[in-house]
Amino acid sequence: MTLAQESVMAWLRDAGLEPRKLQQKAIDAGLLEGTNLMICSPTGSGKTLIGEMAALRAVSNGQKAVFMVPLRSLALQVGKTIKERYASRGLNVEISTSDFETSGSTLESCDVLVATYERTDSLLRHKAAWLSDLGTVIVDEIQNISDSMRGGRLEGTLMRLRKAFADIQFVVLSATVGQPNILADWLDCKLVQSNHRPVPLVTRVLKASEPEKTVQDLVMSSIQKSGQVVVFNRTRREAVAAAQRLAPHVVRQLRHVEKESLVNEVDSLENWSASLPRDLVSLIHKGVAYHHAGLDFESRHLVERLFKRGVLKAISATTTLASGMNLPARTVVLSSIASPADYKEILSANEIHQMLGRAGRPGYDKEGFGIIITRSEGERQTALDGYFHRIEDPENDEHERMPKFNPVRSSLSTNLAEQVLVAIDFLGGVAVSDLENTFFAQSYLVHNHVRNPKSPVRPLVLSELTAQAAIEKHAMSETVHAAMQGVLASTEIREESEQTLGGLVQPRSGGGYTCRFSIRPQKSGVMEGPMCSCGRPISDDGILCPHLVALGITASKLAQSKADFIIPLALGEMSPVATLSKLGLIEAGSDNRLKLTALGSVVCKLYLRIPTVRELLALLPMVETSQEMLDLLGHIIMLESGRNLGESASRVAAELILTSDTCETISARNDIDVGDVRLVLEMLDWVLISISSIAEISNLKTVGNGIHRMLNELHSNRYEGERNVNKQ
Repeated sequence: MTLAQESVMAWLRDAGLEPRKLQQKAIDAGLLEGTNLMICSPTGSGKTLIGEMAALRAVSNGQKAVFMVPLRSLALQVGKTIKERYASRGLNVEISTSDFETSGSTLESCDVLVATYERTDSLLRHKAAWLSDLGTVIVDEIQNISDSMRGGRLEGTLMRLRKAFADIQFVVLSATVGQPNILADWLDCKLVQSNHRPVPLVTRVLKASEPEKTVQDLVMSSIQKSGQVVVFNRTRREAVAAAQRLAPHVVRQLRHVEKESLVNEVDSLENWSASLPRDLVSLIHKGVAYHHAGLDFESRHLVERLFKRGVLKAISATTTLASGMNLPARTVVLSSIASPADYKEILSANEIHQMLGRAGRPGYDKEGFGIIITRSEGERQTALDGYFHRIEDPENDEHERMPKFNPVRSSLSTNLAEQVLVAIDFLGGVAVSDLENTFFAQSYLVHNHVRNPKSPVRPLVLSELTAQAAIEKHAMSETVHAAMQGVLASTEIREESEQTLGGLVQPRSGGGYTCRFSIRPQKSGVMEGPMCSCGRPISDDGILCPHLVALGITASKLAQSKADFIIPLALGEMSPVATLSKLGLIEAGSDNRLKLTALGSVVCKLYLRIPTVRELLALLPMVETSQEMLDLLGHIIMLESGRNLGESASRVAAELILTSDTCETISARNDIDVGDVRLVLEMLDWVLISISSIAEISNLKTVGNGIHRMLNELHSNRYEGERNVNKQ
């Protein structure tokens, strides 16, 4: 055993810890020897401690560690645990979750940094000098690389970390997912898998004619047997309504001593309870609470703490609670499988099992219960088929259901323009061909594409998009090859205008189909896109029907200029290099190597999304009044946060800047959740500084002066304590 290994084991002994089965499996795989590992195991199996051990190994070797987590709340939880656990050893642990506009030089003295994905990305863009001392990077919840909103940035961050620091150890932690070996191979990690759960999980999929009554019965049954329950709901409104329905039933189950404990808990936290919504205070007195992103951080933390202590018997939550918080309950109930984003879509298998995985409290429960509520036999069958494998037992003429998991896919294509910008900055100037064939060839997008037989011909195109290149991004190689050889179908172009290309496609096997690529807007404002009379123009995976492939390839030959314009747009494809060039963020030198412009360099470090930059560059020159600036502020905050706050965003921004009213007062006045008000407050500094920087470099002096006045008013009207908690 090396000195570093002995040191890590000593740290654990001092903290009263001993490696359990999963941790020992990781040690045997080389955790304390610097081996790259991917740990894939169920919720509550001890993955986080493996990350801690990897961090301690780096510190024992005189290096630093970064522990990347998906959520600010999780960063605070993990950071607090590590600080307290190893306090006697003098371990310097810092937590950083925001301040994207700063370089993070104040973090240089830390041994272990616990940071969100985005903050780590920001530090890398700022080229923080102390990052050269990194020995280990731990990535929690790595399956988030498939998240459509954040996955592309996470993938880009990992690509640059691996290229910049070839010798550091990567330890990535994942909930159970499908085909984890593909992700492990990309990260050059040895895969450590375990299906062992500290508490066995029993799952059920129920059809309920009265879903609300069924949820109530399940909750009460668990509480009557001394259990705790988490109910997951699709929306905030549903979470609050469910808590209110449960409260009168739960309170009748509370003993006198439990009611007194609840009163004392709330009364002893006067400063906190004053900021709690009144309806939540009332619910807590009855042993129930709701939990969603509309609550401020302190309120969510209080609810979590009371639940951990067993004071609260039930939480009615949205999916915000499912992402990493360590709050196991005996019973978890999913009141719906519908997606929060679109009720017509269902949650993925990975999302479902992450929530069900919260069931079962180690040390308290012999087994946990995860229950999915459906509203029809068809929906029940959809859940059974989509979320579970049917395992037959022919000897006993029986079967059982085992969890089914989705493979982790890349979301890089949804964020490609921004990642191209960051890559050019990282590489210090690069030819397009090298960018595409060398740097992005190492992406998880390409890695996954090579291993997926159903992938299209091209996973990505960085330079100018032709019609054929766009088709190749949405069709498999044999289909494209057959279309180019003319053996797929006979195609006649019958419609050709500035907005559409259409025709009749007759497959060699018989039949005829009317197809069209159109960029004509519908009444809803949405572009028509690809259409085919077969009824299946494009699959959920983005693969075109063969009839549209035949039309597209034919049009690229017979009507090339129109096809090159219409088809990429109809498919929602844009060249990232062309996009960045048009926005003035990159330019080509005399050697044809791409480099960032002054504006591009500023945008890269400000951590703005490319759609946000496009909006700012288009709208800033037209801003003439303070109200127009406030409207723009609200618009940018919604773009960057992904929350639809409507007109409230600009009103709340105005009141935060121009008044010293509390967030609670502003929340009540605008009929908006206090958590949303605090979100706007937390983003204001960064957004105002970003707009100021872009206005300055764009020589928009009047706009810049107005922004500076707003910044000064914001700083003078806001108490320091009301701003970001634990900002670094």
